[in-house]
Amino acid sequence: MTGRRDIVFFPTLHNEDIYFCLEAKRLNALVSGVRRSLADAYVKEGMQRFINGKYSRFVRHGGMLGYVLDGQVDRAVRNVGTNIRTHARELGMALPGRLLPSSVRPDDPSAKETHHSRGQETALFRIHHLFMKGGS
Repeated sequence: MTGRRDIVFFPTLHNEDIYFCLEAKRLNALVSGVRRSLADAYVKEGMQRFINGKYSRFVRHGGMLGYVLDGQVDRAVRNVGTNIRTHARELGMALPGRLLPSSVRPDDPSAKETHHSRGQETALFRIHHLFMKGGS
């Protein structure tokens, strides 16, 4: 599966190599009547696509938007953080692999950041994470 970018911002009409991609994922959602964290999909079907180059191949920043459907943002952040640590190597992260405070919104507990190496690139790729309460 190649994946489809959810939200993309292009600053110019003529250069598709410069853009900001924001991938959205549900967290703490009801699936067949059972509450599921879905942190694994957030990491494997969201973050990993940035690292593999399926999203934002030519830029240095991307974004993840986590819709926390049960409103428990702290729990969702913990679950995603645990899943990131489990997959830190595949995500090109320095161990132990963790969510960092946002460099853009350092005082916002729902805004986080992760840093990644992608293949032979020397510059780090940054994913900006925003976890928002959403309706179930």
